[in-house]
Amino acid sequence: MAPFKGLPEYDHFQVNFALAYPFVRPIEEFAYYRGTCLPLTNSSLHEGLYGWRVRRGAHEVRLGEFLASYGEKAPAFSDLCPVLAVGSNASPIQLARKYGVDSPVLIPCFRAKVPGWTIQYCAQIAAYGSVPTTISADDDVENEMWVTFLDQRAAERMDHTETIGHYYEHVDIAKITIPSLGGEAMQAVAYRSATGMLQLAFPGQQFSSPDIRSADQWAAQSHVIDLLGLPLSVPEFVWENISDDGVRLERERHLSDISVLA
Repeated sequence: MAPFKGLPEYDHFQVNFALAYPFVRPIEEFAYYRGTCLPLTNSSLHEGLYGWRVRRGAHEVRLGEFLASYGEKAPAFSDLCPVLAVGSNASPIQLARKYGVDSPVLIPCFRAKVPGWTIQYCAQIAAYGSVPTTISADDDVENEMWVTFLDQRAAERMDHTETIGHYYEHVDIAKITIPSLGGEAMQAVAYRSATGMLQLAFPGQQFSSPDIRSADQWAAQSHVIDLLGLPLSVPEFVWENISDDGVRLERERHLSDISVLA
């Protein structure tokens, strides 16, 4: 038998990146700043953002002191808008892609309890190859989801990366609660797919889990391949979508035709 030679015609890094969706998220709640992920050890609203404690390496420091070392000031928490991050937007890797490591944007990221909403996959294929997720109404559930807090500048940038008006639309979430911030109900905003969602069920998995795993992305890609009736392996399918926008967009149109509204 000939030795396995791999798949030299693929860019393995790009394919693996697509299949790692929704990318690594810390276990702990955190604040993102300049490509750095700062685990939050205390986030009492009574002290404001300046008084929050974050872990920097082996040390714990006040967030205000950390920002001051960069010549920056923490915004007022009341000036930040809670935006649900049901897919990759709670990953520091994705935040770095969207904001860059030199941007002074501060993004606190928390786990929230969200009644009446769940997570599904979109009838969409991202330019980097992943099948992304969307929010979907379901009155019978309460799910835990990540929520990011964005100032106006960060929100405008996020809207641009989500292609508001084409791939996504804003939807108001009437009530979320964040236990580590006291558990008081607050309103939030989410991105809902404008292209529809895919009704996929993965045996043995909690599909609406707030922490959709990279294993689910492989399964999602496999289901999409079946839906499209293509004789391709998952890596072949992903690479074709990454390397040929025309092919990817045609497949997206087909997926949208057979999807249901989110």
